[in-house]
Amino acid sequence: MSTPHTMPLGAPAAAALAAGLRAAFRLRRGTLDLTVDLSVAPGETLALVGPNGAGKTTCLLALAGLLGIDDGQIELDGRLLDGGPGGVHVPPEARRAGVLFQDPLLFPHLDAAANVAFGLRARGVPRGEAVARAEEWLRRVGLGGRTRARPAQLSGGQAQRVALARALATAPRMLLLDEPLSAVDASARIALRRELRAQLDGFDGVRVLVAHDAVDAFAFADRIAVLEHGQVVQAGTPAEICARPGSGYVADLVGVNLFAGTVAAGVFQGADGGSMVVASSHEGPALAVLHPRAVSLFPARPEGSPRNVWEAVVEAVEPAGDRLRVRFGGALPLVAEVTPAATAELRLAAGERFWLAVKATEIAVYSA
Repeated sequence: MSTPHTMPLGAPAAAALAAGLRAAFRLRRGTLDLTVDLSVAPGETLALVGPNGAGKTTCLLALAGLLGIDDGQIELDGRLLDGGPGGVHVPPEARRAGVLFQDPLLFPHLDAAANVAFGLRARGVPRGEAVARAEEWLRRVGLGGRTRARPAQLSGGQAQRVALARALATAPRMLLLDEPLSAVDASARIALRRELRAQLDGFDGVRVLVAHDAVDAFAFADRIAVLEHGQVVQAGTPAEICARPGSGYVADLVGVNLFAGTVAAGVFQGADGGSMVVASSHEGPALAVLHPRAVSLFPARPEGSPRNVWEAVVEAVEPAGDRLRVRFGGALPLVAEVTPAATAELRLAAGERFWLAVKATEIAVYSA
């Protein structure tokens, strides 16, 4: 399993980090006990992913200075932003952080240019210069012709672009994005994702993104940190996360099947009793990863001698882009991906029984 780019609080190496974000802190809010230890380099995007209630947005709010931490510290470019109770606490407006929330949070009585200029004016920039810089940022995000439009006259995607321009206009060193595409309709999401990708590529500061799904996380992130129950349980590049998911949540996120069990003499024995022949010399506790497209479906037991064949009941058939995901129950519950044509030909439906076949070479095994 990959590990985050972290080092213990107070380590001498921490003082050597001249640029970027170092955040190692604990924060308690209600039933959430959040403990993180993360570092992000300038020009790097870290995506925070995890189930609801894992602490993703809470972490972002702490970085922004909107929540105080209970222990630890947060540093940006070598400057201490938060040292916990009784220590330094730099207010949000002085952190050189731009924040983009799910909701654009635009002032309804101000036009687009005035909304973007608001942060600049709050920092003492003269009105004329602030408006000129705001209009330039609106041109950069593709809204040069909408500078005088008020929020009610903008689409959801346009409003979020205004909010992005506002976050970038103050020349932040840290950009914090809390599911910025979640409130945008599907028709505008692709264009906004492309625009956001372009702006992030041109931003040389730290970027931390809270992502709801794998598409956003993998579209933007250089590294991914997985939060579960207030803890960072896995971190690494998108490729590392995909290849070695460390939990059922991560496996679902990246769209693969993950099984926990034990390997002995080339046979993987699942925790719930199912077994599969694997092409691995590993022995002992293990995790097995199987891509849904590697699962073949048959209405009757296939001829020949596939190494792994068993019968299972369809629990659900769900659309997934240009394919459908078929969920099966049993001792080895898994998901298979098939084309719409195959779905129609096989007459896949909940409650039906099918035979599944998996090649041993398609099953990746690694130490648990």
